[in-house]
Amino acid sequence: MNNELTVFVTAFNNRNYETAHNLAVAQHEQSIDKESLFWDGICEMCCGYIAISKADLETAEPLLVSSMGKLRNFGFKYGDFEITSALAGMRRGYDELRRVAENKGTVFDVTMLPKLKLSSSQAV
Repeated sequence: MNNELTVFVTAFNNRNYETAHNLAVAQHEQSIDKESLFWDGICEMCCGYIAISKADLETAEPLLVSSMGKLRNFGFKYGDFEITSALAGMRRGYDELRRVAENKGTVFDVTMLPKLKLSSSQAV
């Protein structure tokens, strides 16, 4: 899973969310049990950020919430993937979505887009 995860994180961090989603879907299709839940949460996260990139904030919000709910089941890390960092990034994105929804006429601050992290020597 490490090489696939590295390629995924690189695509996501480069804001290539559709590529990252396609990579996550491929991993999800090959996974079982707990790993399947992990990749399902990752797929939803990608879909949420695809929606944000298309300014479809209403679609993005429930996707991020669902993704956070799934990924919380994995503790601090899953393999080399830093779950807490991803959750913190998604939470900032969710808070920004709420801010934009409450203040009509404002735009999503793209500096709130998260950077995912891998632990150990897998850092991207």
